[in-house]
Amino acid sequence: MNDTTISSNNTDLEKFTNSLPESAAKFPTECFWLTVLYHHICLSSELKRIDRKMKEMTHYVRELKRVKASKPKNSSEEINKKVIFPDFF
Repeated sequence: MNDTTISSNNTDLEKFTNSLPESAAKFPTECFWLTVLYHHICLSSELKRIDRKMKEMTHYVRELKRVKASKPKNSSEEINKKVIFPDFF
């Protein structure tokens, strides 16, 4: 488990809020829990999605480099390569 995550749920939040004196559960406490909830729901899932897309893009770049480096076997492959990569030939 990541050290920066907070393992909590709504029941823990309610217990924590109820354990505070009435004067202590103010706006900063609510902001903190809303920030944790936002991080858990939005940021974590988006960062995982971005990480997957970056790995996918790395794979595509590697494949593109492999295709560009390959030598055409016949004239039609050479023509296709020139159409696909016009700036490189």
